[in-house]
Amino acid sequence: WGGTQLGAPTNFGTTPGAVTAGIVNASLFSGTTALGTPNTFGTTAPTGNALGVNAAMFVGTTAVSSAISGALDDNVKGWGGTALGTPANFGTTPGAVIAGSVNSSLFVGTTVVSASAPIPVSPTAAANSNTNPFFTSLTDGTTKVTVIASTAALKTDNSSWAGTALGAPTNFGTMPGAVIAGSVNASIAVGTTAVRSNQTTTATGAIDVNIVGSIGSTMSATKPLFTNLTDGTTAMAAAVSALGTAPTGTSVVAVNAVSLPSTAAGAALSLFQNSAVTTAVVAKAGAGNLYGALVNGGTSGNFLQFINQSSSPTLGTLAVFSIQIPASGIISIPPGSFPLNNFTTGISVGISTTYNGASAGTAASVVLFYK
Repeated sequence: WGGTQLGAPTNFGTTPGAVTAGIVNASLFSGTTALGTPNTFGTTAPTGNALGVNAAMFVGTTAVSSAISGALDDNVKGWGGTALGTPANFGTTPGAVIAGSVNSSLFVGTTVVSASAPIPVSPTAAANSNTNPFFTSLTDGTTKVTVIASTAALKTDNSSWAGTALGAPTNFGTMPGAVIAGSVNASIAVGTTAVRSNQTTTATGAIDVNIVGSIGSTMSATKPLFTNLTDGTTAMAAAVSALGTAPTGTSVVAVNAVSLPSTAAGAALSLFQNSAVTTAVVAKAGAGNLYGALVNGGTSGNFLQFINQSSSPTLGTLAVFSIQIPASGIISIPPGSFPLNNFTTGISVGISTTYNGASAGTAASVVLFYK
């Protein structure tokens, strides 16, 4: 054809291959109607009659289907080169898979949610309030906290303090035992006055202590906390006696003491002196103790007689004892720590011719030391 050898022809519908074929000037017809001019793919529709095509779209060998008439089903299996996970129903998490992201805003009605227009949240359809709360009870997951109805206060049960388990509490006045107990920073008060330290029992704010089990009534000078002194085994059986009077009990307190000089009048002995005693005279008109005596006798030997009388003494009557005095002699008995004798009525003295006799002797000078 035009000097070029033609290739072998083929049956209709079969390509002759890469050979020179004869050119035919012809038009395509649909029946007796020629087809219009085609346009570039993807541009405007062709003018005139167009060739109808009966075709389907395929992914591999699977035809693309359509669930909605006139629309293609789009099954997106990857996003940015990463396989997407299986989608889940609304309200159900798809799990730990890659899911498509959406750039969107939340709305309440037609108002976008923001810090100034938050989402209203309530446990019920009604607005959230103190009568419509989210949680009606505090709980540790097992036991809920109850409320004291009269005060609307929470009941609390402290089982530990600063990480240390507390022991079981006990009734007031009963020891909880050797357990950890809650400590309280408090002051003791008498009425509305706080008790302070280093005060006397009569000062404001001091506690009056009355141990009923010991004395049974308010403490005082006559009702002290301890009514008997004790060495830990034996209690002193009798009350404290007056100075110079022996206690009546058999159990007394031992005293380790030393007598020291004193200027106090109560520490000195009393003095009686008479330069010419013959018949009996009173030295002390009351009970007392004799501690010492000094006698300067007359020319005749006589006796210094001691009589237990407080008034109008008589030689030989109620005489306690006598001391013999040599003629013109001196008898000196210095005062000591212990008395020579106790006189229950009074201390009287006289000079007699015999021991505790009734006849008066020669006058003598007498000095007595007594209490």
